[in-house]
Amino acid sequence: MIIFIAFLIIAGALFHLFKKKDLPKQKKATIHSKKDNESELAVFRIGVSTEGFSLAESRNKKPGRWSVPGETIKIDKFEINGGFVYVGGRLNSTHGYKTEASLIDPTLKINTNSPDYTGEEMGYWPSYDSITPRSRAAYLEWLASDRSDPETYIGYVFLYFYGIERRLLVDDRNRAVPYHERKALVLELERLKNIYGHNRSFNGYVTSFLSYLWVINHKNDSEQPSNNLLVAKRNFTSVFKFLLAKTVQNGKPVNEDLALAWVKSHPDYSLRTPARRCENEFGVLFKLRYKTHFGDGMKIIPNKTRLLIDYHTASASLRGNHQTKLDLPDASVLKVPIRKLMDLAESCTKELESLSRFIGRSGNSRDSIGALALLPNDLVGLISAPRLDRIKTWMNSRESVRD
Repeated sequence: MIIFIAFLIIAGALFHLFKKKDLPKQKKATIHSKKDNESELAVFRIGVSTEGFSLAESRNKKPGRWSVPGETIKIDKFEINGGFVYVGGRLNSTHGYKTEASLIDPTLKINTNSPDYTGEEMGYWPSYDSITPRSRAAYLEWLASDRSDPETYIGYVFLYFYGIERRLLVDDRNRAVPYHERKALVLELERLKNIYGHNRSFNGYVTSFLSYLWVINHKNDSEQPSNNLLVAKRNFTSVFKFLLAKTVQNGKPVNEDLALAWVKSHPDYSLRTPARRCENEFGVLFKLRYKTHFGDGMKIIPNKTRLLIDYHTASASLRGNHQTKLDLPDASVLKVPIRKLMDLAESCTKELESLSRFIGRSGNSRDSIGALALLPNDLVGLISAPRLDRIKTWMNSRESVRD
């Protein structure tokens, strides 16, 4: 009996074992499958076709050309007179396998009945031939205007910016663009920055581009750039690297403006909250302390690393980085000077901690008497305080009346 029971147990075990082997293998569910589906959906929605929109290749065989201001381009009901755009049916990207993103093909569909003003149908890297007819209508309407509406969807401004990038980086590679046009394009970039610079991404690209262009155009003359081209967040501008290199090459001391730009832009250093919250006060204090510690400025022995300035394009139609090598020392890579500047920045930041905490509290004003009382002593009188200035003016006027 015992032997029989044991036989049944063994037989049952063998049956289940072989049955399990015969079962078809099930596909394993991956833990990221849902995320993958969501990702695919997001990508699909970026390129979604709407209202008969088609990505079919244009039949327009006309070569793309550059339009200058004053020339009228008519597309449907729009008349574009501002120029600075490429128009036509054929203009390859610099890598050759796609159409230039900024090229306006007049034969492509547009939907003037329902322009996409909000940019809801725009992708991250737009190109005129792949955006929807609604988006094209909104973009063309902006181009036909004075191009100064600050509420314009930033993707349309970028699309316009792509064309200017190409004109100044590709067409002007051998100085083929006339001087007056080059100057006009730089002014246009500055105008766009003033209007649309509130967008962090656009501000970063246009500042970097203007800085790069300034060095390319002025590397052999004595003209000085605007200070707003000196600083970029967590990255050195071309202007900063060039001016620092020239200063070191000529054996001159690094002035306070360059020193401040160096520490504010260094990729390995971030200003703490007090320095960011009290940005103006920090800048004045840093320059003051810099003069105290270094007099006319630090003197740096030229290093062997040669200066390479570069610009990473916003347009996907242009190949990534555009670089220019100059026979100057790249002092921005040196470790010792920046350590000294970081230490100085930390010291200045500490001096502003009380003021920062005061300003950070709700209801406190930076130009109040309470805030002024928390300034480092040698900053009082150097920092503009409108409210205190009004009190001083009122008191002076009262004294004049008494006299």
